[in-house]
Amino acid sequence: MESCTYTLYYSIIWHILSILKYTKNAHPNAITVSNNKLYDKYTNGVWQNPYETKTVFMMTAPILKHNYKNMNVVLPTNLWYSNQDSQVQSIAVNFNDGNGYQTLTMGQNSVVSYPSEGTYTWDYKLTLTNGQILYSHNPLCN
Repeated sequence: MESCTYTLYYSIIWHILSILKYTKNAHPNAITVSNNKLYDKYTNGVWQNPYETKTVFMMTAPILKHNYKNMNVVLPTNLWYSNQDSQVQSIAVNFNDGNGYQTLTMGQNSVVSYPSEGTYTWDYKLTLTNGQILYSHNPLCN
């Protein structure tokens, strides 16, 4: 294996967010307006939930093309963005280099080597503490 002279840093975004589930009639059905401010609505003490919960998971390298068959890959802590840190059990990547999924540790190098130039899809797996698994992927050309 050639020595790795190139280090590629990649980032993760994982958020759970709420969006208004109404495109019409949110007001007056589930939201009240007072002094130009929006408030959740309660009817007879019961919350009229106007929200829908969505999950966003994305993990990617900052480039799609490079000139290296061998490289170090790092997930730095300052490129991890989440509002649900405590729910993460593990992060793994399959670089499709023949080694399958590798569990990652923030800030630790993973060495990736390819036998030839080409397009390789990186498959990402985020396992949550409740057993749910989220997937993402992106192609990378060398």
